[in-house]
Amino acid sequence: MSIRRRRTTSTVNHAAGDEYYSGLEESDGNSSEGSGLDLNEDIPVTGFAVASNKRNADFHDLFPDIPEGDYLIDDYGCALQKEILVQGRIYVSENHICFRANILGWVTDVSIAISEITTIEKRATAFVIPNAIRVKTPRAEYTFASFLSRDTTFDVIHNIWRLARPGFGPGASGGHGREGTIIAVPVHAEPSAQGTARKVTACVCGREGRHFTDTALDIVLPGTPERIYNLLFASDFMKDFMAVNQKLTDIQASDWAPKTTGSKLLARDMSYIKPLYGSFGPKQTKCELSEETEHVDFEDYVSIATTTRTPAVPSGGVFSVKTRTCIMWASPLSTKVVVTTQIDWTGRSLIKGIIESSAIDGQLKYHKDLEKATRAYIQEHQSEFVPEGVDTAQVLAEITAEAAAVASEDVAEQDRQKERDQRGFLLKMIHDGWEHSTSTTILYFVIAVLVLTNLWTYMHMRPVDKSRLKAQEIAKDKLAGVVTALWDDIAAGKLAVGAVTGPAAAEPVPSPAAPETLKLELGSLRTTLHSVEERVRIIEERLEELQPRIMDQMD
Repeated sequence: MSIRRRRTTSTVNHAAGDEYYSGLEESDGNSSEGSGLDLNEDIPVTGFAVASNKRNADFHDLFPDIPEGDYLIDDYGCALQKEILVQGRIYVSENHICFRANILGWVTDVSIAISEITTIEKRATAFVIPNAIRVKTPRAEYTFASFLSRDTTFDVIHNIWRLARPGFGPGASGGHGREGTIIAVPVHAEPSAQGTARKVTACVCGREGRHFTDTALDIVLPGTPERIYNLLFASDFMKDFMAVNQKLTDIQASDWAPKTTGSKLLARDMSYIKPLYGSFGPKQTKCELSEETEHVDFEDYVSIATTTRTPAVPSGGVFSVKTRTCIMWASPLSTKVVVTTQIDWTGRSLIKGIIESSAIDGQLKYHKDLEKATRAYIQEHQSEFVPEGVDTAQVLAEITAEAAAVASEDVAEQDRQKERDQRGFLLKMIHDGWEHSTSTTILYFVIAVLVLTNLWTYMHMRPVDKSRLKAQEIAKDKLAGVVTALWDDIAAGKLAVGAVTGPAAAEPVPSPAAPETLKLELGSLRTTLHSVEERVRIIEERLEELQPRIMDQMD
């Protein structure tokens, strides 16, 4: 049986579509699992396992010019490199390589006959990221980038191309395992079920204790460090996550570029508008990010540092959020991702405690959402992360069990940490305010506290206490009125001294009918005053005795 060939020229079409769609319906992403051959189907001439009947039919619906007998083998997520990267999917059949993207109704179709391909090369974007494939024909050249499993895709395309072009061996066109002639990047063999066990690796910053103070993420994912790195930093997955999951807008990201000429360490800048959900303050703010690779070795570990600034928020000019993402081998088939974070201060702020608490909480929530989205994506695209011949269910079960154990410990620790944070939050705010305040500000603060405490005491005083205070004030007013009246009567001569003093008073001195001298008159007045004072004392004692009875009656 010969290979069916249909000579077609490479075409690129743009048309308006109804909605975003760039993959096959009910497709598992890039997986050929469960797509074994039907006994009634024709045996594929290439010897490759083909996709299921449903996926094959969907493929021919997308590309009606491809003959019905040209079976779909597999499809992969990638981006066509033009003036900009056009994110879509590449479909590999027995005789064609097709690409389709549908972004906001604009459809991009590419169809390349394998028989026309003259060169297939592995390429690297930004000089060091090995996630691209270049395909050349006599008429055009195509570069497909942002592969999560570039080597797997290259193997499939290269083997089919060799069958279609027997005269082109591995040495004829940048063959199997070879990078492009311009950018030479070592190719790391993917682990397999029969491969040698790879040791667990650890990042240098972790071994030397240079991680940041707070841990935002510590998980194990299926796949190699290279594939996880490509997923998080060299594909459109993160842009989709930011736009759809995090509701970020106006996302702008520059291309990865060498930090210095000839360096293999890369850097890029990014910005976006982040919504804010506080009860007061602005409803959104602009975030500015700077990312740079600190160490890239897919056989050992990868470390990426990120600095986030929010200049428009209060005190935004004196702090930044630092994060470091470390990606390392956890097993021959899984990768450990650790993200640590802390707040870097370059100035003073009265709300330092509030800013640190809010920023760390935001980092924890963001990376928790990122973990869920990453696991969901890997679950839908298992073949891009787990090598052929490996029991995917077993790998996922082991990782899930480990993640559950770690999660239970993390939840308990987070609960304990939350309690400690709540206890120390107020003291931290007071300490920060005291440290960064002037004496005048502190004086105003003390006055405000005293006023608030007095208001609180008055507002929360019991009604009974208020009634007792009022009764005491009334009694004092009455007593003062009685004493004043007595003094007035005595001064006017209307009241005899005996009437005031009563039986308990000292024996009164008889008032002379006609005082002979001023000395005798003054002595008489002094005696009268002493008698009045004694009478007042007696009245006060009687009032003290009667007051409890009056209060009981009022209650």
